[in-house]
Amino acid sequence: MLPSLTHIKNLSLRNFRNFDKLNLEFADNNIVFIGQNGVGKTNILEAISLLAPGRGLRNAKLEEMVNLDATQDNICSIDANITFDDDERNIMIVKQSDNKRKISLDGKTINNQTNLAQIIDVIWLTPLMDSLFIGSAAERRKFLDQTQHISSPIT
Repeated sequence: MLPSLTHIKNLSLRNFRNFDKLNLEFADNNIVFIGQNGVGKTNILEAISLLAPGRGLRNAKLEEMVNLDATQDNICSIDANITFDDDERNIMIVKQSDNKRKISLDGKTINNQTNLAQIIDVIWLTPLMDSLFIGSAAERRKFLDQTQHISSPIT
């Protein structure tokens, strides 16, 4: 069975990196971010990468992601509606004042980040990963083997 097509319908950031508040709506096709250096393109990609298990694109600590000008108790959040097939799910990640990550799925707190892998799969390639292209075929196979799995949505 083929995995369902998944896309982010909308993304809201609050006190995340250089954004006080940002609300984005996405079409279900390819998206390209264009802008001057320092306007937040990579920050948006980092927020998306945090919707999947792990520490995200930059492998940063949660406390490093809070907007330095944040006025609300050092809290930041990522809120996304994800659609696949005819279903829509909400993922919300909140960095609380105690630097702990609270993850909720459709309004219910989840304790295990691996549940997110059943909803959204994020794969990224960055310039720092150029060894995948100039290195051995074994490195490329290892990367592709790690990223290939078929998951079904959580019910």
